[in-house]
Amino acid sequence: MDPESLYQLPDDLLPRHYDLHLRTESGFRTLSGHVDISLEIHRNIIEFVLNARDLVITRATARYEGVDFPLTVKLLPQEERAILSGTRLFEQGKTVVLSLDFSREVDDLLAGFYRCTGKDSDGKPLVMGTTQFEATDARRAFPCFDEPRMKATFSVSVVVPENMTALSNMPVESREPEEPGFDRVVFRRTPRMSTYLLHLSVGRWDRVSAVSAGVEIAVYTPLGRASDGQFALDVAVRLLPWYNDYFGTPYPLPKLDLIAIPDFAAGAMENWGAMTFRETALLAPSSGASARNLQRVAIVVAHEMAHQWFGDLVTMAWWDDLWLNEGFASWMEVKAVDALFPEWGMWELFQSEDRNEALEMDALVQTHPIEVPVRDPGEINEIFDAISYTKGGSLLRMLESALGPETFRRSLAAYFKKFAYGNATTGDLWRSFSDPYFESVGGVGKVLSVWTRTPGYPWVDVRREGTVIRITQHPFLIRKGDRMAREKGPDASVWPLMLQVSEEGRDPVRQLFSTRETSLSLTDPGCTSVNINAGQTGYFRVRYEGGLQEGLVKGLKENRLPVLDRLALENDLFAFVRTGLAPIADYLGLLEQMKNEHSYAVWSDMAGNLLTIDGLWAGEDKHPEFLRWGAALVRPSFERLGFSPAEGEPHQDRLLRATLLGLLVRFRDEGILGESVRKFEQYRKEPGSLPADLRFAVFQGAITAGGSSAFDAVVEMASRTDDQEEKNKLLYSLARTPDAGLFDRALDLVLSPLVRVQDAVSVIGFLAKNPLGRRKTFDFVAAHWEELYRRYESGGFALNRLVRGISDEFKRQEEETLVEEFFKEHPVPAARRAVAQALETIRSNGEIYREQQENFGRFFQRR
Repeated sequence: MDPESLYQLPDDLLPRHYDLHLRTESGFRTLSGHVDISLEIHRNIIEFVLNARDLVITRATARYEGVDFPLTVKLLPQEERAILSGTRLFEQGKTVVLSLDFSREVDDLLAGFYRCTGKDSDGKPLVMGTTQFEATDARRAFPCFDEPRMKATFSVSVVVPENMTALSNMPVESREPEEPGFDRVVFRRTPRMSTYLLHLSVGRWDRVSAVSAGVEIAVYTPLGRASDGQFALDVAVRLLPWYNDYFGTPYPLPKLDLIAIPDFAAGAMENWGAMTFRETALLAPSSGASARNLQRVAIVVAHEMAHQWFGDLVTMAWWDDLWLNEGFASWMEVKAVDALFPEWGMWELFQSEDRNEALEMDALVQTHPIEVPVRDPGEINEIFDAISYTKGGSLLRMLESALGPETFRRSLAAYFKKFAYGNATTGDLWRSFSDPYFESVGGVGKVLSVWTRTPGYPWVDVRREGTVIRITQHPFLIRKGDRMAREKGPDASVWPLMLQVSEEGRDPVRQLFSTRETSLSLTDPGCTSVNINAGQTGYFRVRYEGGLQEGLVKGLKENRLPVLDRLALENDLFAFVRTGLAPIADYLGLLEQMKNEHSYAVWSDMAGNLLTIDGLWAGEDKHPEFLRWGAALVRPSFERLGFSPAEGEPHQDRLLRATLLGLLVRFRDEGILGESVRKFEQYRKEPGSLPADLRFAVFQGAITAGGSSAFDAVVEMASRTDDQEEKNKLLYSLARTPDAGLFDRALDLVLSPLVRVQDAVSVIGFLAKNPLGRRKTFDFVAAHWEELYRRYESGGFALNRLVRGISDEFKRQEEETLVEEFFKEHPVPAARRAVAQALETIRSNGEIYREQQENFGRFFQRR
């Protein structure tokens, strides 16, 4: 049998409408219901095949031509299907209504309809029920045709405890007593939509709301924290008319809810009209919120609202085009927040914090193309990663730059009008774009299809020969052997490159070429500086040879190089170090020339690369010299900003201060560690004394230098706070302890009630970054694998993050063997690619360490 047919439903039937009636009880231990599914029959059949997982179906009938025919039920757990067999032929072209009664036990595994626990206004536990259906978990709540192409309308009703609120995609139509202690809530009929976007939450919240563009927008917060939802509400209120205008298609639903969920596997989910969020992605204190907190809330709200068009109104036909949802939302979130808060410099932050992450993952052999074949649910969950999200968003930014913003926007508007309430493919999208500029190479679709169907990306070698620039592209892979083998192989890829060529910093001229080599004539023969990716909209790396590199560095020293180009110069060089194209001393020398850098976007990437170096050489001979050098590199920029923020200072300065402080803590700057302990003690007495931006770094400093008393204090504070962002900062900081006994205590907290299920993977990831505890953390996960796998096997992509989190810091052969053998004995079908990427990363770490060790040592011997 074709393996695809095991998981994708046949085309025999097309659902048109669901009448779904659900019932739960106050403890949310069970879910039961009845569903009537109206279907069109597209082929003569005697059985109905649909999706069901972990459900008990107690009755099934088919109403056909006015008669109810009983059906026998066969469940196929591995295929997540139910087969309903009849005793007669159901004919093509007719309609039928399937009627099913079903039930299931409700768990806390963050998928399907699940149970989670918040707090009531007295701080006591408050049990709630909620749904997370993406990608393939609507079938855990009710029998359905659980594929994005099988859109239908939904009429939902639910019986809930009388003291609780029920929220779904549409407004409440009626609420009436059903029986003592319970009400029946009926919701209005939805538009045509996919099953994974259906939503139901039952619980108690506080609420703030407003009307924008004729739509009621409401933010549902934990009880007692309504004011913390105001910033998210303000963002949503401003964004809705902006999106309506940009897309040319008004938001079609009468309301839009933003709902805080206590336990949530992802950051947020775009259920149409009823978006759900982790508390940390939706709530911001009404005063004193950190810059990072505000930025995250704005970005996540913008992302999920963008999905109301990208994904909800127009949905990919199958999960191999997931990027049509996530790549678009990742690009649009930045564009939208940049429109609302232009002073934040969002495209600089995108380049530093998002695009560079995609470039790193995409440099692995075990990457995947944007358009990737997927069949089973495990494969689908694997592609919710930086490739689908950020590489997809980067390609859209590249295309928008090439076409021009207005041409790009008009093409999108036509796309939405054509495919509204339906499904589309990547090919459908490309056919919505046309531009004479691309016709010479076969059109937009031909050019962009190379990027979406080919894994990886190129690096471009640029050299000058008189008045001519010679440009040669090569496949970029992080491991030297892989890179050289791919380049010499017969199947080496060639990507169409959209260049933005700037001479001496002048306005760039766009150039498009689709061959391995090309040449460009300089318009100014006397120019000393050329940038072929000005503005960094192209998704590739560049190595400038000889005088061209010197010209860029000269522009850097003279403060003539724009932020994005400084960032690319630094980031590309570190990537070339990692793949053996440059010595690490060149990179460290460049950082010395950038020590007066003022941009957070640049420093953020520098910080990440410094921490990578720190992790690779921790415990080695030259590590103390590196720490001293690193502290000296960072200190002038931190002293310029100081501990105390200025009134009304720029957003990126607030982010930069926190980043620099965190680096000085990591580099064990004695003055900073002492001041962190002092500020921590003062904060315990006067919570208003420490700005929110600095708390995480100060907590880390206190843990590093404060011993067991600071450790105990941090644990006690984490147990008391109701602010999940604050709790996470406290818990994550525990990972920096230099004491083996305290580290063991931190590990023991991971599976305790102090750490929410949704946060344990992140806590483990922070612990694994401490050189003291890398192996301890891995051993802890191995010892508790059964529980961790139970928690996360079905909860979205947490399992992928767990696999990478416990292994990405390893570099030795015995560590690679340890990881490989463990996952052979404990296979993870939903994280197969993550395991392969983890092993590749360990090998890469070992190679850079061995190949750059001598060069690293010589750099510090000269000092």
